[in-house]
Amino acid sequence: MRRSRLEGFTLIELLVVISIIALLIAILLPALGKARKSAARVACQTRLHHLMVASLAFAVDNKDTFPNRGKPAYPHATSANTGSIYFVDANPSDRYPLNVWQERYMQGSRGDTLFCPGDLVNDPSRRADAPGYSKEWMTYQYFGDANIANRWGWGQWRSSRQLLDPNDVHTSPKTPIWSCITARYKATGLWLAHDSANGTETQGQNSAQLDGSVKWVQFENLEWVVYSGSLEFYRWDRQ
Repeated sequence: MRRSRLEGFTLIELLVVISIIALLIAILLPALGKARKSAARVACQTRLHHLMVASLAFAVDNKDTFPNRGKPAYPHATSANTGSIYFVDANPSDRYPLNVWQERYMQGSRGDTLFCPGDLVNDPSRRADAPGYSKEWMTYQYFGDANIANRWGWGQWRSSRQLLDPNDVHTSPKTPIWSCITARYKATGLWLAHDSANGTETQGQNSAQLDGSVKWVQFENLEWVVYSGSLEFYRWDRQ
């Protein structure tokens, strides 16, 4: 009686299969990476839309004025400096006025609303160079109160840039109110941005405008507007 022989892969056939799998992975990985980036942009735009809805809701309840942080450190700071004459104009008047606004006008946790889901890690509990991160910081920039004089404690508005009041009827509906944090360390050239956390030059930012629209803005359409001793902050060059 003739015995049946079990068939199996030869070494060459196995290597061919492995090569095909490796080739498919090499082809698919860039596409998956682009899909992840696209999904992060959409998730970020959704959060910015919610921020604008909450900002407009606040304005309806407060004589058509946007939330006022007092005098914070940076465009991505939620705190107002105590002991400053600019603290008393915070609305609501609180040490962390944007946090109070977030709790009252937004559904969802602070970490799920004030933090960009892009390469800027959605983690409101830590930042290596900033104590009190869970209370004082976010990874979105807020410009709804930027027209107020001396708005930033550690930074200064670009002197050659005339800033329009978001509450003025003559202000363009495309005036940026919220955006992903976009900042460059002047000494090192490293970036903090939606798609670049302490890394190479960013491709752009998501920006939410006065009319409630949200769009991705390419880097060449951004301008630096606020600077400090080490950082330059950017937003869409549109008012």
